[in-house]
Amino acid sequence: MSANQLKDEGNKAFDAGDYDEAIDLYAQAYSKVVETDPTGTAGKDLTQSLDRLGIVLRQLGRLEEASNVLGEVVELRRKLAETDPIFTKDLARSLHNFANDLRSLGRLERASHADGEAVKLRRNLVETDPTVTKELAQSLDNFGYDLSVLCRHEDALRAHEEALECRRQLAEADPTVIKDLSGSLDSLAIDLRLLGRLEDALCADEEAVELRRKLVETDPTISEDLAQSLHNLGIVLRQLGRLDDASHTLGEVLELRRKLGEIHPTVAKELADALHHLELLETDPSVTKDLAYSLHSLGYDLRRLGSHEDALRADEEAAGIRRRLAQMDPTQIEFLAWSLVNLGLNLNAVGRPHEAVRASEEAFNIFQRLPHRTVQSDLFLANTQNLLAAYLGAVGRQDDALRAEKNGTEILRKLAETNPDSTAYSFHILAADFRSIGLQHDALQAEEQAAALYRKVPQRTSALLRGRINTLESLAVNLRALGREDDAVQIVAEVATLKSSLTKGPGPVADAVHDVDHHEDAVLADEKDTQSGPSLVKTNPIDIKDLQREDSSRPNSDSEDTGA
Repeated sequence: MSANQLKDEGNKAFDAGDYDEAIDLYAQAYSKVVETDPTGTAGKDLTQSLDRLGIVLRQLGRLEEASNVLGEVVELRRKLAETDPIFTKDLARSLHNFANDLRSLGRLERASHADGEAVKLRRNLVETDPTVTKELAQSLDNFGYDLSVLCRHEDALRAHEEALECRRQLAEADPTVIKDLSGSLDSLAIDLRLLGRLEDALCADEEAVELRRKLVETDPTISEDLAQSLHNLGIVLRQLGRLDDASHTLGEVLELRRKLGEIHPTVAKELADALHHLELLETDPSVTKDLAYSLHSLGYDLRRLGSHEDALRADEEAAGIRRRLAQMDPTQIEFLAWSLVNLGLNLNAVGRPHEAVRASEEAFNIFQRLPHRTVQSDLFLANTQNLLAAYLGAVGRQDDALRAEKNGTEILRKLAETNPDSTAYSFHILAADFRSIGLQHDALQAEEQAAALYRKVPQRTSALLRGRINTLESLAVNLRALGREDDAVQIVAEVATLKSSLTKGPGPVADAVHDVDHHEDAVLADEKDTQSGPSLVKTNPIDIKDLQREDSSRPNSDSEDTGA
């Protein structure tokens, strides 16, 4: 049969719901087209059929197959666009969908390459066709997300700034774009926060909240988006030291998410009057996951304020919700581990070290059994071991404590060889956790390790420099708490010198590409093993643990209509 005949037979199988047969026939047609005339009529028609198949495979959850199919579509349309520029728009659309599949499969580097190419194509298209601006903004938004997850925060910021500018222009003529505009502000604020520009992040978060408050007046379905913006606002308020404002904002988030749970058509909840007594009769991950995240954050804030009993109740509730979610969806198990780590901290703080040991041991076992271990999960594994060592020592299990501490230290030593900046920040997190439960000597040791690593790492970016400054400031606090004023004064002097250099500008950044036209070059220049995962983003401990998965900078994963 000819390529066209095979394609037609594939269409018949597809319409009959025999997707496996359709895949086989389309594959045969694809081989013939590639061998004979990829830029002819058969090639053009086949891309539409493959597009259609890829979308359905994705909807069926067969992401690996969908990704393979769309990869073939991209290559065909690339050949078509080389001889006929009219296909450039279709190529950009296919790259967008291909990137979504790759991202869902955890192949972040390849997703960033596809998104970067889509940005480049759509930026060129906008020059002659302004109607493509909306699609360009979406590609920039997704590309910025890729770069952020890959810890290329300066490049992510530039992508999100350009997306925001596109959407501001669109919103002037089309108010329906305001919803997307608020999403761009959310993403921008996250980038700014990760780069230490907290006041700028605050402005972006406040604008996002203002826009979404107005939107929710006429469209209640925006309530969850408003809750997410308020949550992000609470994070930056916390980082600015405005704890009362942060707690007030988080209280509004909890109230919104509880209401969402009450009115959600697939959820039945019996809500207790007290803040920490929610009983779920049925669960819906789309609601309960966010509620767990809010409780997780509330526990962190309360622990910071020294309210360990209240923090314990919030963490117990968060852990309970996440345990039920993990039973339904095993991919949620890592979130349970994070809640168990926090639960252990509060149990130890209220004088229940034996229970703290059990919670931490469970968290350790979860991290150790994760199917896809990353640098980030290994750092959490090491910190959990070090916390567990402290709890074991408190209950008199000295030999076990020494073994746990040795294991945690060995993991961090190995990670420091390849990821010194991430390991430095991990020690900083560990120190903050120790401080939050009054273990000042343990906190000091961890902070000293963090400072030593930061001093060895070239300060290539302003984010790294701020990380070093934050660590040293915390170290000075630790030293003073332990009566070592002279040592603290020396650290404060070092901080002053670093801050002086920071105000002069970040200086040259190795391999950074400052022109937004070169995002793709920036990503290609820093190829990483996707299985090793990104290094830790630079923010507070609670933000670290959930940001990449639950923050509102998530990309739009909707497939773009192919018109087929």
